[in-house]
Amino acid sequence: AVTRIETLIHDAYAVYAEKILHLTPLDPLGREPDALERGTVIHRVMEAFGRRTMEGLPEGEAAETLLLDTAREVLAREVPWPEMRRLWFGRIARAAPGLIEWERRHRARAAPVAFECRGRLDLEIAGAPFEITARADRIDRLHEGAGVVIDYKAGRAPGKKQVETAPYLQLHLQAKMLAEGGFDGVPPLAPGLGVYLGLTGEPTKIPLEANALDKSLDDVRRVLETFAREETPYVARGWPLSDRHGGPYDHLARRAEWEGEEER
Repeated sequence: AVTRIETLIHDAYAVYAEKILHLTPLDPLGREPDALERGTVIHRVMEAFGRRTMEGLPEGEAAETLLLDTAREVLAREVPWPEMRRLWFGRIARAAPGLIEWERRHRARAAPVAFECRGRLDLEIAGAPFEITARADRIDRLHEGAGVVIDYKAGRAPGKKQVETAPYLQLHLQAKMLAEGGFDGVPPLAPGLGVYLGLTGEPTKIPLEANALDKSLDDVRRVLETFAREETPYVARGWPLSDRHGGPYDHLARRAEWEGEEER
């Protein structure tokens, strides 16, 4: 999956532990709902709202009301913890005016085409078939015909400088799939724009030109061909996106020991 290719670059040991050793982290007893559940619920809220407004946004305050009503319905169905329902609804309610404002501006030049859409891209790596898969949060079409790939974020979207300096490849690979007709039920669309849309902060827009997509795919090929060689080590968090949070397999990789930190 495109997200696991990013992980392969950021934290190759995590892919080794998950896909080769087949190890899965266990949830602690009494675990509280975390960012993963919150992100899943927020994605479902945005998907449901998007499907309800495929033909256009309601006028005036009705659009924000519809978003909040959709959030209540999804939270009531998906979240069994009353405290979390209130907390996560509060996040969505605070973000709602900004989200609706962005939707109005964006839909003046584009229209939704598909939500939660599966895609694939077939490659040959080291003489063997290799399939890259994805599930696009949302695909739009600009009025002039080019495609837009949108990725929802439960918090703040990565900034443009962050995207340019770190290997964020998800939107580029999805746009390449879109250009080649790789998404189920979606016709091929020329690359146009990628958007990271978060609940907080400004959306991050990335122009997706054909040359940039080809370069990203070439970079991915080189990474995959490198890991196809038996002597390539799967380094733990070799290029982490953030030092604020550890990875789920850091203790197996003995990162603390190698970095001179105390094991926890």
